[in-house]
Amino acid sequence: AKVLALTGAETRIVWLRNKQWQTNKGGVDGGVGCSIMAFDTGGKGERELVPEGKLYNPLISPDGRRVIYSAKTGGKLQMHCVDWNGANSRVLGEGFAQWPWRDPATGVEWVYATSKSSGGTFIDRLQLDHPEVRERMYTGAVGQRFSLSADGTRAVGEFPHPNTGMLYTRTGQLDRKDYRNGCNTYISPDNFYFVTIMNGGHGLVTLYKPDGSRRDVGVTPPGLKLRMDGKKGCMWNPKWASDARHMSVAGPFQNLGPDRADIWLGQFADDFSSIAKWVQVTANDYMDTYAYVWVDPGLGRYAGEAPYT
Repeated sequence: AKVLALTGAETRIVWLRNKQWQTNKGGVDGGVGCSIMAFDTGGKGERELVPEGKLYNPLISPDGRRVIYSAKTGGKLQMHCVDWNGANSRVLGEGFAQWPWRDPATGVEWVYATSKSSGGTFIDRLQLDHPEVRERMYTGAVGQRFSLSADGTRAVGEFPHPNTGMLYTRTGQLDRKDYRNGCNTYISPDNFYFVTIMNGGHGLVTLYKPDGSRRDVGVTPPGLKLRMDGKKGCMWNPKWASDARHMSVAGPFQNLGPDRADIWLGQFADDFSSIAKWVQVTANDYMDTYAYVWVDPGLGRYAGEAPYT
């Protein structure tokens, strides 16, 4: 109910959970001992969607119906897809799924991918419904974060970490602008082309606007309890939701884990100068990280369907 009140629309969330973070080697970016959790405001609440394995970076398709993730089995890294109800699990192909995108002109849904979980030497894209259709979009060193604007003309990523850059997808031009070095780099999922880069202290992001202005925005939810050793810790993976008014984070970690942490969902102020409202999505002794949030775009239950009455 709190999530629904915050977003104002049906909301779905996926994230990584490690129940044995004290002994497992899976870190904040995923890996050994992680399962994929799913949550929605439509009645299912919280549930395990994909059992424990060596899993990474869960995403939700633009239509809200499917979950995309990467898994390593027998030394091979592959991209997977499963329906929201847990059915129809399938392999999309080799690689690491970075970001989902829906072409506004054709309605085709794509998954952008790199060669490995830490990045790689190229960016491909493949059609979610026809993964055999795969195209090379960029050749060069790239990190483990990559995302696109709604119109798909611009992408932001680490080229490679810690160097942030904006890629103009139509020309292949890479522009580093005056971005500072950092991590957890993302572009807003609309066409305002805001860019966020996490700072070294992991308590805020620097938000850049196309006009050249910038400001620091805190991503530490208020009222967090101190760690048992008295250290407040830090937040991780501040990631834009599919609706640009919202951003998710995980934490607090003592030293970026493995450590217990929860998922939080924040809503920006109207001028994006701060995150004005927060909802705590999980509260347990597990390590919950790497959340992706899908908010109904208002076109109906799913994109392309009739609007609400």
